[in-house]
Amino acid sequence: MAQPTPTEASVGRNGGNPDAPRGLVDPLFEEIREGGPTYLRGNIEAYTTRLRETGRTEHAETIEQRDGLVDQDEHLI
Repeated sequence: MAQPTPTEASVGRNGGNPDAPRGLVDPLFEEIREGGPTYLRGNIEAYTTRLRETGRTEHAETIEQRDGLVDQDEHLI
């Protein structure tokens, strides 16, 4: 997945409307701010098992090492 440019990140984070700064916030940025996808919270074991079954062991290990949270670039959140 391509990283958004700083301008795209600003619009996604702030909604692009100075009169209603949270009115049109991109759902991706809400999810990042909340700590990641809801399907992962509380289901790390099942999710990482599935990643391993489908050949994505390195991703499972990263999720386990970070307890399900992935650090984000400061300009994104």
